[in-house]
Amino acid sequence: MLALFLNTSKGLRVLNCLIQANLKEYIISVVSYNDKNTSDRSYFLIKELCLINQIIFFDRNESYSFRNSYKLAIGWQYIISDTNKLYIIHDSLLPKYRGFAPTVNAMINGETKIGASIIQSSQEYDKGNIYKQQQILLSYPIKIIEVIKLLEDAYEKLTLFFLMEIISGKQINTIPQDENQATYSLWRNEFDYFIDWEWSSFKIKRFVDAVSFPYDFAKTSLNGEIYRVEEVEIYEDVYIENRVSGKQIFLIDSCPVIVCGQGLIKLINVKDLDGKVVIFKNFRNKFK
Repeated sequence: MLALFLNTSKGLRVLNCLIQANLKEYIISVVSYNDKNTSDRSYFLIKELCLINQIIFFDRNESYSFRNSYKLAIGWQYIISDTNKLYIIHDSLLPKYRGFAPTVNAMINGETKIGASIIQSSQEYDKGNIYKQQQILLSYPIKIIEVIKLLEDAYEKLTLFFLMEIISGKQINTIPQDENQATYSLWRNEFDYFIDWEWSSFKIKRFVDAVSFPYDFAKTSLNGEIYRVEEVEIYEDVYIENRVSGKQIFLIDSCPVIVCGQGLIKLINVKDLDGKVVIFKNFRNKFK
């Protein structure tokens, strides 16, 4: 009755939820792929869960067909050719943040309302009619792993509602998106992990938290070496006569305090790319 295209921990959480709710008999099959951009092993856990519960599993690169069945894609980043009865859960309250990495970008921007939307598949990405939305309220500071758990809760609720509507035979009613309210969220790559010290200390704190585990953590460079910034905190600002973003102003318990475009940031946990904790002793550091 429902074919699932699953990726990330959100896909795993939904699959486990449907199994726990004794709804696995309505799952025709699960399709997934190994996502190199996350470290949560969700692909292997989804595959194992299907095997244990005798649910048919396909890797994305295998041949499969669900021509007349409802399909739901969760955390999916590839084109699905069969769009008949295809619905997608997107990580935003559409039409805001269409596109890529919507949650990370929303956190960096300090959005206090995020969420998830079930939409119909469309030719242009994330423009499909909206079936249902689930809102999440955020207060900062908060790390991405905590936000992901909140999104997983939202995905569970949306998927359960969607499947129960299908089981009951109710018509799936949708509404068009308001194009006047549409915004877009750009894709991110390895260069987008670097801290821009011209930002305010509040934005830098949100950025560091937004790209933390399960992502690859914020980065900065010092004397030609790249470092991973895992934890920072806001430090009370002082008046600086010749403000230069990225320069160290204080060294407190081996933790550098860095000048930002607005405010100051204290580096609490910094590691080299081999995972070794960096102990700072030098007072004159300029981060880039």
